[in-house]
Amino acid sequence: MAISWPSLREGDARPETMPMTIRMGDSVFLPAAAERVPSVWGMRLRQISAYASPAVVVLALIGAVGWFVGMPALGTLGAEFVPFLPTSIVKLLFIAFALRELDRAPAARARFTVAFAAVAVALMSMMALTIGPDPVGMVLSPLLPPAESESIYSPSGPAVGTATTYLLLSAALALAPLSDSRLVAISRLLAVAVGGVALVAVVGLTFHFVRLNLAIPSVGIALPVALALLITSFSLLLRNPPPRFIQLLEHDSPGAVIFRRLLPVAIAVPLLAGWLQALGQRFGWFGVIEGEGVVAVAMIVACTVLILWTAARLDEMNTDRSIAEIRANTQQQWLEVTLATIEDAVITVNNEMRVGFLNPAAETLLDVKVGDAIGRDLQELVVLVDEATDQPMGSPFARAFSELGQVTISGEPGLRMRDGSVRAVEATATPIRDWKGGINGGVLVLRDARAHRAREHADRQAYAALDRRVGDRTRALERTMSVLRESTTLLRTIAASTPELIVAKSREGRIMMVNPAALQAMGLSRAQVVGHKEESLFGSSEEMRRILENDRRVIETRRPIVVEESRTTRAGTRTFLVTKSPLRDSQGHVFGLVGVSKDITERKRAQRELEQLLVAEHRLRGEAERANRAKDEFLAIVSHELRSPLNALKGWSQVLTASGNPEPATVLRAAEAIKRNIDHQARLIDDLLDTSRIISGKLELNSRRVNLVEIVHAAIDLSWDTAKAKRIELRVDTACPSLMINGDHDRLQQIVINLLANALKFTPEGGWVELRLAQGETSVILSVADSGVGIEAGFLPHVFDRFSQADTSMTRRHQGLGIGLALVRNLVELHGGAVRVESAGPGCGSVFTVELPRPVQDALPGESPEAREGRPPRIALEGVDVLVVDDEADAREVMTLILSQAGAHVRTFSSGTELLAELARPDAVSLPAILLLDIAMPGDSGFSVLQRVRELASLPFIPAVAVTALSRLDRTRFELAGFQECVGKPVEARILIETIAATLDVADLDAQRRQASAA
Repeated sequence: MAISWPSLREGDARPETMPMTIRMGDSVFLPAAAERVPSVWGMRLRQISAYASPAVVVLALIGAVGWFVGMPALGTLGAEFVPFLPTSIVKLLFIAFALRELDRAPAARARFTVAFAAVAVALMSMMALTIGPDPVGMVLSPLLPPAESESIYSPSGPAVGTATTYLLLSAALALAPLSDSRLVAISRLLAVAVGGVALVAVVGLTFHFVRLNLAIPSVGIALPVALALLITSFSLLLRNPPPRFIQLLEHDSPGAVIFRRLLPVAIAVPLLAGWLQALGQRFGWFGVIEGEGVVAVAMIVACTVLILWTAARLDEMNTDRSIAEIRANTQQQWLEVTLATIEDAVITVNNEMRVGFLNPAAETLLDVKVGDAIGRDLQELVVLVDEATDQPMGSPFARAFSELGQVTISGEPGLRMRDGSVRAVEATATPIRDWKGGINGGVLVLRDARAHRAREHADRQAYAALDRRVGDRTRALERTMSVLRESTTLLRTIAASTPELIVAKSREGRIMMVNPAALQAMGLSRAQVVGHKEESLFGSSEEMRRILENDRRVIETRRPIVVEESRTTRAGTRTFLVTKSPLRDSQGHVFGLVGVSKDITERKRAQRELEQLLVAEHRLRGEAERANRAKDEFLAIVSHELRSPLNALKGWSQVLTASGNPEPATVLRAAEAIKRNIDHQARLIDDLLDTSRIISGKLELNSRRVNLVEIVHAAIDLSWDTAKAKRIELRVDTACPSLMINGDHDRLQQIVINLLANALKFTPEGGWVELRLAQGETSVILSVADSGVGIEAGFLPHVFDRFSQADTSMTRRHQGLGIGLALVRNLVELHGGAVRVESAGPGCGSVFTVELPRPVQDALPGESPEAREGRPPRIALEGVDVLVVDDEADAREVMTLILSQAGAHVRTFSSGTELLAELARPDAVSLPAILLLDIAMPGDSGFSVLQRVRELASLPFIPAVAVTALSRLDRTRFELAGFQECVGKPVEARILIETIAATLDVADLDAQRRQASAA
C-alpha cells in the first residue's frame, strides 16, 4: 500500500484541493474522511462561479420580457445597441442549465446533461450561420402583430461573430465535466477566447468607440449577450482554476504580491483614461488630440507610481526573505545537530512516500546508507509487523495523513530487519504541512523499544506476582482472622456457658475478665467487678489472704497450681477447687493469671457426711447420682438430634489423636469415614432447619432439671449485640441467683430468645426492653416488656397465631415469617405453662408474660455407686468381652478401636441375627462380658434383639448398654427393656469406657448381693 499526494515543483502553487491517494496494488482509493484539503481562494472562486447560472437566467429573462412586450430598449439595454434576438434568449437558458449541472449534479450525470445543452446551443448557432441570425424569432414572428414583429425583428444577414462565439462556448461547456486533464485545459482555452471576445464587445459598447455592428452587422454582439458570455467564461475558469492562479492569489511571494496589486490597476487605469477621454470629447472639454495627450499623461503617471511602489515592495520583501533565510539556516543547523545526536531513528518522506532524509540513528537501525536510501520507497526500507502475530501493520502514514495529525502506532509494532528478525519499536508518524495546511510529506520516528518492552513485561510479571502475593497474604490473613474470631467466639461461649467460675487478674491483682457464673456467685455486675481488686470488693479476711497468697505464688513461680479455696458468695461460704495458671504475652512474660473455680462444696459436704453418717449412705448415693445426671444433662445441651454422624466423626478423631502415629491405612479409612459422615450430617442439618420453619408445634422435650436464671442470662448475652446496635436499653431483674425447674434447656432458651427478639424488633432506637423473672407459690413468672410500637386491640387475639403479622403489606417495616410467637406458645404449653400478651394500643409498648410450673421438691445431691462402696471405679477394660451390634460399619470400626485401646476384646456384628448366631455357639461368651446395642437398625431394633438374647436360657446374664442417636427417648423405656445404661451418639471415648466400667461394677455388685442372699 502506498499513500501519495500530487507532486509539486519547488515554488509551485498548491491546487484548489489536494486529493490524497491510497494505492493498494493496482487499485486507487480516496479516503472517506479528509479526502481533500480545500484552498481558501479555491472555495471562494467556486462560490462566485455558482452565481453565474442565476445571472445568465436574469439576463435571458430581461431580453424575453422586452421581446414579448415590444420594448427593444429593455432587451438591448440601450436603444443604440445591437438587438437581443429570441434565439439568444433560448441559447442563454441552455447555457444557464449547463452551468447549474456543472455545479450541483454528480460527475457522471453532468457529462450527459451538459453535453446535451452544449449540443443544443451548437445546433442553434449552426442554424444562425445558415438560415439567419434568429431562427427562433422567425418561428415566433407570425404569432405577433405585424407592427410588433417588425419593431422587434428585422431580417439581416448571418451573425458570424455571435454564432462563432456560441460555438466556441458550447465546445468549452462540453469539455468542462470530463476527467481528462488535457481536455479540461482545452476547455479553459476556449473559455478564455470566449471571454476575450465578450470583453472586447463590452468595452467597445461602453466607450461607444468599438461597436462591431456599426460597420459589420453580421458580427455584432448585443450587450446582454456579451455580459452573459463574459459571465459564463469566467464561471468555467473559476470552477477549476489553474494552480498557478491560486498561488498568485494566496501566496506571499513577490510575484504573487505584484500580481494582486498591479492586475486591478492594469484593468482600471486604461478604462478610467478612456472614459475620461470620451467624456471630455462628448462635453467639448478638449479635442481628439488633447484627449489622447491626457490619456498618455495619465498612463505615464500611473506607470511611474506603480514602478516606485513595486521597487519599495521588492526591497522590503527581499530584506524579510534574507532574515527568514538566516533564521531558517540557523534552525536547520540546530535540527541537523539534534537529529544527528538523538537515538531515535528519524525518516522524512515526500508526498509520494519516497525517502528524503535519514539521521544516523535511522541508518544504524535500518542498516542502510543515506545515499542508498534517498529516493527509495518507504515500504522497501520500513516494514512494520505486529510483534505478537507477525502480521503486517501497513504504512504508519495512512492514519497520519487521513487525520492530519501525529499518530502513534498502537499495539506492539516490530520492525522487520534485513536478516528477517523482528525488533520491537515504537513508531510515530507526523504529516508535514505547508503554510496553508496542505500535506507535503511526513516524518516517521522509530524508537528501539526492546528495553522498554522488556521492562513492561518485567513490570507486568512483577505486578502479577505482587498481586498473587497480596492475594495469598490477604487470604492467609482472612483465614487467620476467621480462626481468631471463631476461637474468640468459642472461648466466650465456653466461658459464658460453663458453670465453673472463671476470673482473670493482672499482676497487680485487678480483675480483667469474669464470666457470668462468677458474677452470679459474687452477686455483682460486670461494671462493679472489672478493674477492681478482690480485697476492695469483699474486704480483708483470712480466706482472702490465702487467695492472694495463691495468686502471688502463681505469678512468682510462673507455674499453674491446683488448690482449694473458700469464698463467701451470695449463697454463703462455698468451697472451690481452683486451677490457677499464669497468663503470658507473645514474649513469654507473665502479665497476669486466670483462675477456674469449680464448686466442690457439695462434694466436700458429702465426704464429711459420709464419714459421719453411714446411715445416710443410700440417700447420699441417690443425691450424688441425681447431681451427676444433672451435670450430664447440662453438658448435653451442646448436642442435638443429629448424633449418629457425629459418632463416627468424634470416634475417628479420638482414635487418630490417641494413637500418636497411626498407620496410613487407618488414616485413609478415618478420612473417608469423616467425609461421608460430614456430608451426611450437612444434609440432615439442612433438612431439619427447613422443616423447623413449618413445624406444627408437636415437639418432644428433653426434660431435666435446669436453672432458669442461667437460661435467661444466656439469652440476654445472645441478644445483647442486637440491643446495642439499636441503642436500646436492656434491663434485667431476676430477683434470685438460681431458680430450678423441670424443662428442656434448649426450648426454654428459645422461648426467652424469641420474646427478646420480638421486643427488640418492634422497639425503636433509644427505647428500652425489660425482662423480669419472679417465682410464685406454684409457678415461675417470666415477663418481657418493651417501649415499642404496641399492638392494636383487634390484633391481640391473633398474636400467637402461626404466620400471623399485624402488617402484611409489601412495604412493611418489620420482616419475619410470623412463627416466633407461635413457637413460644407451643413450647410454653408443652412445658405445662401459659403465655399471654398485654398492650394499651399503638405506641404504648407491650408486655408478654410466661408462667411455668415449679417442681414440687428439689432433689439433693448424692454420690456414685463406686463412692458408696468405697472403691475406685473401673477404668481399664482388660479381659472384658464386648459384643458390638450396629448396622453402620463406621460406627462398629470406631468403637472397636476405642475399646481395643482400653484393653477389651471386641467382636462386632452388623445385625441382631449375626449376634444371635454367634451366641448360639457353646462357650460363645467369656465373662466379664457386655452388650453394646444400636437401637435403630434396619429390620431389627435394639429392643427386640435384647429381648431375644434374654430368652436364651443357656446364656449367662450379660449387662447391656444402648448406644443410639435417639437420646431424647425416655430413659425409663430403656430400663424396662432390660438395658442397664444408655450412651448417646456421637460416642465420646471416655464416657463409653466409664459407662461400661460402671455397668460392669454394678453387675458385679448385684451378683455379689445375689450370692449373699442365696447363702
